[in-house]
Amino acid sequence: MTAATVAQTGAAITTARQARNRPRPAASSPSRPARVATEGAGFLLALFVWGWVIMPLIHAGPTGVRDMLRAKFLNKAPDGSWLP
Repeated sequence: MTAATVAQTGAAITTARQARNRPRPAASSPSRPARVATEGAGFLLALFVWGWVIMPLIHAGPTGVRDMLRAKFLNKAPDGSWLP
């Protein structure tokens, strides 16, 4: 190998390393539809928490929340019997 070939190969390797180590641009913000979907999901979650936790807590206290969650997720009545 000649000195020119060695210099060219070394320069190519250095350029490849620099390109690999160069910081990449930050990802852009989510598109409008994705942002709307995310915000809508947060709104629905807040609505469910309001209906399943906050309202029973206001009306019947912690027992009301327990009864609501038991009825919703375990399919049991407030007395512990199975719902049809």
